[in-house]
Amino acid sequence: DGLTKYDINKAGFFYFKNIDGAIKFCLEKYGNNANIAVVTMGGGSYIYK
Repeated sequence: DGLTKYDINKAGFFYFKNIDGAIKFCLEKYGNNANIAVVTMGGGSYIYK
C-alpha cells in the first residue's frame, strides 16, 4: 500500500490487472523455466523477475 508506479518499476515489478495476464506475460517473455513470483496487492497482480 502506498507504492507508486515509479516505485514498482524501480523494483523491477510489472503491474497486471489479473493473475492470468501476469503468468501469460512471464511465460511468453521468460519461458517455462522463468524464476518469478506473482504477488497480489490491492486487487492487482504484480510479478517480479
